[in-house]
Amino acid sequence: MTTNNRSNIGIKRRNLGLGYAVADRGRELAAARAAEDEGTTAEMVARVGVRQAVTAAWAQGIEHSVQLSTLTEAGLRDDAALAAAGWEPALLAAVDRSLGWGRPSRAAAAG
Repeated sequence: MTTNNRSNIGIKRRNLGLGYAVADRGRELAAARAAEDEGTTAEMVARVGVRQAVTAAWAQGIEHSVQLSTLTEAGLRDDAALAAAGWEPALLAAVDRSLGWGRPSRAAAAG
């Protein structure tokens, strides 16, 4: 096995681990929100955890749409829950547009 192949395998394993971290932290936040713990220290800790996991995954190149799917599967299914995980409504709309949902982008309309 070449060094490049070993490096790629290491990257894939690390990204898989980050995906698990996003899912785990997402489940923790969903559980805190379902337990009516909104605004408590437990929810705030869960929010910080999921935001750190999402940031780390994004920094490693895991696409936003993959992260959103992972968070949705973890139980964060509405805009309020995703906002608690650090996703701003404008970012969610931009991801939707990039995937072909919603109105077309101005750049696509101009070009």
